[in-house]
Parts: sequence; structure tokens; C-alpha cells
Amino acid sequence: MHPTRIVTLPGRSVDDLRAQLGVAELAGAELAEIRVDRLSGPERQRLAELFPAPIGLIATLRSRAEGGEGPDDPAERAGLLAEIAALPFAAVDWEGARDLPLRSEARTIVSFHEVALDSEGIRRKLSERFEGSWFVKVVVPATVGEAISTLLPVLPPAGENRFVFHTTGASGPLLRGWSERLGMAAVYCSLPTAAGIDAVEVSQIPVDRIRQFTEAPGPARLFAVLGQPVAHSLSPAIHSRWFAAARRRGLYLALEIGSDHEFAEALPGLISGGFTGVNVTHPWKRLALELSEESSLGAERCGCANTLVFDAGSIRAENTDLVAVLRRLEELQSDGSWAGERLVVLGAGGAARATLAAAEAVGARATVASRRPEEAVSLAREFGQEARAWSDPVRCDLVVHATPIGRSSAGDPPPSISDWIAPAGRVLDFVYRPERTTVAEAAARAGGSYEDGWRLLVYQAAESYRIWWGVAPPERTSSELLQEGPSAG
Repeated sequence: MHPTRIVTLPGRSVDDLRAQLGVAELAGAELAEIRVDRLSGPERQRLAELFPAPIGLIATLRSRAEGGEGPDDPAERAGLLAEIAALPFAAVDWEGARDLPLRSEARTIVSFHEVALDSEGIRRKLSERFEGSWFVKVVVPATVGEAISTLLPVLPPAGENRFVFHTTGASGPLLRGWSERLGMAAVYCSLPTAAGIDAVEVSQIPVDRIRQFTEAPGPARLFAVLGQPVAHSLSPAIHSRWFAAARRRGLYLALEIGSDHEFAEALPGLISGGFTGVNVTHPWKRLALELSEESSLGAERCGCANTLVFDAGSIRAENTDLVAVLRRLEELQSDGSWAGERLVVLGAGGAARATLAAAEAVGARATVASRRPEEAVSLAREFGQEARAWSDPVRCDLVVHATPIGRSSAGDPPPSISDWIAPAGRVLDFVYRPERTTVAEAAARAGGSYEDGWRLLVYQAAESYRIWWGVAPPERTSSELLQEGPSAG
């Protein structure tokens, strides 16, 4: 039996909540959580207007001490909770650390939102049985590594107790993705991304994706993108579209990994936790190859991997960035947009490596430049190509931008990007949906055209999908994604 799907509604007014209830129901929510602490006094007085509701409602009065906006004082809370309990809510959440047990016709949820890791304390709370409660809910901050190594061992066996255990921070999506596997009573979700409404908790997974994962036929398959940062990643949205179109029981997560050690420690836990494979992005692509038992020729030539396949406990490395950029270069040659003779690669990381391997495959000469000159020289030598300093540019009709410039976290770019672009030349950017238009503006100043990394992302994602599932993703959905652009995410 799958965990009950509960959507936390972010609305701050009764009118907004009513509209969001309809969206939640259509997307597959079985219950909706009303965060009463987020409502003003006048809006709380209107709560009765939510009834009758299309699905059952849970009332939560989260205290400031536990990350909400409600009161901490037990007496004040008791009065508000009594008012809430008088309404026909399906369940009422009360905080085990400060509230007295409710006398209510509604089921109760006993919750604890911890501010620090305490594995023994978590074990005790999850093993407690509160009379009349539906389940005990414990939420704690944790990295992916902490969730796997420290928290999973303290969870009760599936079916032994009714509980919900969620985490915030980097591991938040992981524990929610494992909610059925771990035997949780419920999983707290967000509204679908298509609703365009920010989630109350960024760790929550859209309810339509959880529904697809729990109700589609076939064995459950988990996937993720690992990197730092990954919050911007549109890979979960792309793969989720394909899963839905093909009726596949898959779930794709974005998991931020903070160190080499955590990356290496996390892989065995993901394998034992039912993951079929992962994508890997900056800065762990070279480490991904080093930790693999097997690797494709493409990954070996690139010296890094952006796709891992978990098979019978072993790890196989692939490089679908190479497939994507090679496909795009061949398209540009075919339609006459690029002569296929020369290109410039800006950057010296995994994307630059894939581009140089693709240039080698089509017989093009490449010039490499990086803000770290020694890395550009080393990379160019490895691929038998030329390196130049940022201050000594050469104009070219195809410039492949393979640095994080354009992301808000990338820092200030060097001023001379436009000096590399020939008039009427083309910039092919690996950055998709950039927060800053730095590279596009450089292309315009040089009189060239600009293409963001959306097509490359879809191409590499499609190759990852083919490797993991053994078939290409639905062609019609792929075409729709390319036409819609980054707004599809």
C-alpha cells in the first residue's frame, strides 16, 4: 500500500487555498495540509469556508520554534488548536514538544521538527505510540550522506509502526522518494510544478510525480542528478515528462552532494536503496569515472562521466554529454550553420572535455581557453589541441561556452568573451536557463547568434534515459520539450 499523498498548500488566504485544493486534487493528492500558522487572524476566521472540501484537509499550526510562523506559547496554541479542532478537519497536527493531546473527533498527527541531528532521539520518537494518533512525524535537517549513514539505520522496520520521517536540506527529496520503500504512512508533497507556485518546503516532490511513481505499472526505478549546486536542474522535470508519457514507474530527484567523501559514501547507499542510475554534474564528473568499475569508450576519452549505471551492485560510467554535443555539432554542420573546421572551447571542466572529444570525432580543430590557464594548457595537450589565454583571443565562427558563467553562483565573468566570437558566428552555451544574460550579450556585441544549453540538456538526458531503460524516450514528448524550451521545466 502506497503512502498517503499529502500536499502542503502554500496559500495565505482562504480564496487561494480553495483554488489550490482543486489543483491538488486533479494532480493526485489524497489529502491537503492547511498551514494555519501562515494565515492572518482574519483569514483563520474564514477557515470554515473551506468545507466541504474536495479532499480531506489536515490542519497544521507550526510554531516558530519548529520552523513555522505560529505561536510557541503552549496556552496560546491550545486555544487556537481547540478552535481548529472544532472544524471538520480529517486530521490535526499537534507538536509533541509543546502541545497537550487534543480532544477531537479528527485524527491527530504528532509531529517533531528537530533543529539538529540526534539519532537516538529520533529513534525514541519514532518508536513512541501516542494514543489516538494516526502517525508520528519527525523532520530533521540532513545531508545526503547523513541521511544514508546515520538516519536510515534508526528507522523502524516497514510495517512495525505508523510514522513519517522526512528531512530538510540536501537529502529532503531522497527520504520522500524512499517513503514507500521505508513503509511510511504518508509523504508530504508540493503542488505540480506546472502550477507555478513555490512550495512551502523546497524538499517536497510534486505530487503528480509521486503519484506516477506509486501508481504506474512495473518495478519502481529511482534516478537522480548529483552535483553542487543542483537546485537549478531541470533534469527532474524532463525525465518526469518522459516517465508520464511512457507510463513508466520512475522518479528522478535532484540531490546536492557537498564533498568528494560524501559522493563516494553515497553511491553504495543509492545502489542498495533501489536506484537504477544517476546523472552527475559539476564538480563530481571526474570522480564519478574514478569510482566506476566499468566505463564506456566515450567516458574514458572524456576523462569523466556524467551518467552512472548501477547493475548488480557495480557501477558503469557513461558520458552522455559527449553524445549530446556530438549530435549538435553534426546538426550544425548538416544545416550549414558551421563549416566543421574550427571551434573555440571556453572552459576546462567536464563539458569542455566532452566538447573536445566531439570535435575530435568530427575532425575539427579546437582552441581551449580557461580562467585557469594551467588547466587549459593541460586539457589542450591531452586532446592534441591549442590553448590560448583569455587575454589573447582568436575569433571563431563557433564558440562553445562550457563554464558556469550565467549562473548566479558563478561569480563575475571575464570581460573578453565577445572577443572570441567572429561576426555572424554562433555561441553554443552549455548553461540552460541562465540567470544572467552575460554570454548572450557577448554574442550580440560581436554580431553573432546565441543558443542556450536547453537542446544539449535534452539530448544528453535522452541518451541517459535510453541507457537506463533500454529504449529511447517518447519521440513526441522530446519534440515538445525542444519546442517549449526551458519553460518546460
